[in-house]
Amino acid sequence: MDRPRISGFLVPLMLAWPSGVSAHGLDILSGNALPVRAGGDTAVYLTIGNEAFHNERLIGATSEIANKVELHADRDGRMVPVNGIEIPLDDRIDMRQTGHHIMLIGTKSDLTVGSVLRLRLQFGKNRFQNVMVRVGKGGAPAAASPAPQGGGHGK
Repeated sequence: MDRPRISGFLVPLMLAWPSGVSAHGLDILSGNALPVRAGGDTAVYLTIGNEAFHNERLIGATSEIANKVELHADRDGRMVPVNGIEIPLDDRIDMRQTGHHIMLIGTKSDLTVGSVLRLRLQFGKNRFQNVMVRVGKGGAPAAASPAPQGGGHGK
């Protein structure tokens, strides 16, 4: 598999923000959350690469910043909850291009441009990965960062 190319726009961001997070053969290559006021709902978009030895599936996510977190997909122009997002072997998904996102419902505080939120992603039955995602203006996503303490396999 060819490695994804990094646009010149992301290079300065990656110098200040560590490059992708990796666990279970999955790489969180980039992430971006949209700004929102407390009590509102917002979307998080990730780009996830799969170098595991099998297809993977994102089946859930949690965050202390929201009352509820759901996986969503665009179905006939409407965003609807889904049970999972497939990540094919030796491939990557960009949620913006596939019509998927992670929906944060009922945010507990303002998410402003430049702030960071922590997500706990669930892949399969007992595989979790913590990741920090920067809130942006909705443009190109920044590289994701590992979450401090408790990230990685089964934590």
